[in-house]
Amino acid sequence: MTKVFESLIKKPLKQLDNSTGKVFRTSFFYILKFLAVVVLILGFYLIISGLFGKTGYFATLRGYFSGFELTRSIICFILTLALNFLMFFAVAGVLWYRANDFKTREFDNVLFIFPRLIKIFGEAIFLLPAIASTISFIAILFAAIPYAPVDGLISITGGFSTSLINNFIGNTFSAMFVQNFHDYISLLFSGGLMGLITGFSLSFAILLGTYMLAELFELFFKFLMRKND
Repeated sequence: MTKVFESLIKKPLKQLDNSTGKVFRTSFFYILKFLAVVVLILGFYLIISGLFGKTGYFATLRGYFSGFELTRSIICFILTLALNFLMFFAVAGVLWYRANDFKTREFDNVLFIFPRLIKIFGEAIFLLPAIASTISFIAILFAAIPYAPVDGLISITGGFSTSLINNFIGNTFSAMFVQNFHDYISLLFSGGLMGLITGFSLSFAILLGTYMLAELFELFFKFLMRKND
């Protein structure tokens, strides 16, 4: 019984005391690698599954468009499909690459892992508003239906939606109902170009905000450590 206690309880706890940082760094290395694979697989599933079925993208094209409208929509589809793949690949790529930091970078204290995770979160999601606004701009530019599996993403988040998402959907899918050139130009500037500016500004704000928040935590932790010394 004593040997079992030594091997299962005492020895692991001693190793944890002696190398706390290494234990958690290794854990987050595998967690981020796993999340990267999940994001990539889930993203590709959402993209592919949204193409088919009675309510899929191809069914929508066949049901509503023909001639020049169909040609515009096909071009729009190709461009926005590529952006969807880029979006999920970028998020997965950031998680996969940053996971390696936990193998190579030394942390003075376990507390400093937390700010690092904040930065990684910002790096992983900061491109999303920029890509979403670009998809919306392309849809308005071609006055066509883009490919954006928004419904799938919202269903995964349990129906979570925001005014920003609703505004994106409204601008994106309203372009096909434009009746004249004046309305088209108006929507292109008010929804398309302004949407691009808003999306890229939000992306920059997310990256800047998460980095600032992370570095504030780092300064706070360093201050507490100096004070204790």
